[in-house]
Parts: sequence; structure tokens; C-alpha cells
Amino acid sequence: MYGYWDDEDIGYYLVYKTPYRIPYTLRHTRAADLISQGQADKGPRELGHTRAMFESNYAEISEEYKNIDEDYSFLESRA
Repeated sequence: MYGYWDDEDIGYYLVYKTPYRIPYTLRHTRAADLISQGQADKGPRELGHTRAMFESNYAEISEEYKNIDEDYSFLESRA
């Protein structure tokens, strides 16, 4: 039942207010997580892809993280 709601999904949503997501969403989330942590070399092995397939599927995510230049100095303690 990809993309469709069944009674169990609706009950879960009503209780926890969590939207139903199709199963492969988790794979994309994990790929983005690995890329954001600088561990993209683990991605192909964990997701069962070849290196070329991983790079072609998730190149857009990788480019987004390369372009992020945020200043997190405000998180440092001010002693």
C-alpha cells in the first residue's frame, strides 16, 4: 500500500499527528543525514547502491550542503 492510508495509518496519525510517509522516504533521509555529517562514503554500502548511483541520486543534496555557510558562533558560551 504505497502512498495510501489504511485504518492503522489513520489511527496513528490521529493519535500522534504524524503524517504518513511512503517507505523510501527513510532512505532519502538517511542519505541526507550521511551527507550532512560528511560520511557520504558510507552511503552506498548502507543503502545498497553503487558509488556512481549514490552520487547521481543524491548529488543535489550534496551540493546543497556544500553551499551552506552558516555561522554557528552564537552557540558558543559567552564566558
